[in-house]
Amino acid sequence: MDSDSPLGSQPDLTGAEGVLVAGPAGEGTPVAAPPTWGYRDLAYFALFSVCALCLVSVVIVAGFMGLNLWAGWNLSIDAPQVKAPLSILIQMLLSAVVLGYIYMVITAKYELPFGPAIGWVAPRQPAPLYLGSGVLLAFTVAAVSTLLPKAEGPVPLEELLADKGSILLVALFGVVIAPLVEELVFRGFIYPVFERKHGPTIAILLTSVPFAVLHGPQYAWRWQILILLLGVAIVFGTVRARTGSVVTTTLIHVAYNATLFGALLATMGQLNDT
Repeated sequence: MDSDSPLGSQPDLTGAEGVLVAGPAGEGTPVAAPPTWGYRDLAYFALFSVCALCLVSVVIVAGFMGLNLWAGWNLSIDAPQVKAPLSILIQMLLSAVVLGYIYMVITAKYELPFGPAIGWVAPRQPAPLYLGSGVLLAFTVAAVSTLLPKAEGPVPLEELLADKGSILLVALFGVVIAPLVEELVFRGFIYPVFERKHGPTIAILLTSVPFAVLHGPQYAWRWQILILLLGVAIVFGTVRARTGSVVTTTLIHVAYNATLFGALLATMGQLNDT
């Protein structure tokens, strides 16, 4: 574990399963570190998440269709005023279920305190520093994107942004909820497993790739966007490794998303004025 990690002085939280650690001072007999979550838990988590996504989607869509029939709305599920709210509702419910699963694994299965175990600890530097870093990261990504070949045609995410109401709804989720959920999952739950086994550098890469892939469907698998997202994820992972805190990456993530959505809203305002 990185020496900057707040968990470094708590072997009961960081020791990998089956690893021997030194006993108390004055005792030469090594003791086995209490187990913590590992690869098997990540496999179960991946399977649970896929099943949860399918179930949540079916429940939400069936609920809408039933309400649509009962109220006589005759709204298509692909209608612009329906697609964004349904998508956000599915993601919100899925986020709650997934975080609940992680919480139970850490606190019930391994009997660890959730916050310290997952890296939800106060950052050493003031919050504005990380928020400013997120804004700078967003401008950097925007600048780099101009050097890549431009992707032609709309992407699925743009289909959710049919009007200002939909944009505000998606932006609210993207700034307030998505960064928290993604950081707790990738840099909080997944990252420590790889770091304990392979060190921070490999852990950063092994969490950054699935992070980018997860966003692939939103951007029609445009390689230009996926490369940028991979770079962003590497930045988040590096900050996680250096600070030992998921709070820091969440603050950067929030500011990064807020800057992008702010630019999008400003662009829409300019288009409406012309």
